[in-house]
Amino acid sequence: IYQTLNKTIVFVTHDIEEAIKLGTKIVVMNQGEIMEVGSRDAIVFHSKSHFADDFIGNKGFLSYLNIVKIEQVVCPFNCSTNGNAAEKEMTLWVRADDPLIVGIRICLENGVNQIGVRDAAGRVVGAFDLSCLSRLKF
Repeated sequence: IYQTLNKTIVFVTHDIEEAIKLGTKIVVMNQGEIMEVGSRDAIVFHSKSHFADDFIGNKGFLSYLNIVKIEQVVCPFNCSTNGNAAEKEMTLWVRADDPLIVGIRICLENGVNQIGVRDAAGRVVGAFDLSCLSRLKF
């Protein structure tokens, strides 16, 4: 909406998932008092108030994992021989534009630490490895 109208939009919600998905700046309020203001990253990972921590909780973190794309944490293939061998052995794949939660779920459901990542055209771009999550910048 902002890009189309070039107008600042204020969206009021009681749903933290909705706020994290739609907001660029989030204001957490309690009975009309502003408790915290910040980006979704700051609110989810560096909250400065106990109220905001309690309000956001795990739901906020899970929402964050639903909006951050795998392409933000893609790693080269983890293989002691070479990348081509690892690519040929890969049986589980995700798209680079899938949310992180998809990669995490596939790894956990299949008992693996690494899955392949392809772009929208099907080209191999690397791997999603659970250890790649450390590449996220908070």
